Amino acid sequence: MTPMVPPTAIIFDLGDVLFLWSPETKTNISAKVLHQILSSSTWYEYECGKLTAEQCYQRVGQEFDLPAVQFRPRTVFDGHLG
Repeated sequence: MTPMVPPTAIIFDLGDVLFLWSPETKTNISAKVLHQILSSSTWYEYECGKLTAEQCYQRVGQEFDLPAVQFRPRTVFDGHLG
């Protein structure tokens, strides 16, 4: 087993450089379901880089019976800028 390496950097996106954030949610997904999605193993795999954004959205859609388009976040950063 490889020993854990401590992080060398922590990135805080305080100025909305990587992500656009709004307190107003533009989704029909309830807060409870959104919390379940963000706590799911699929989301964890996505955050670890094991899934692309599209793979994640497709799997979340299937797992939670949601259209992937409805779940897809509106951000500037999905693994690339633009």
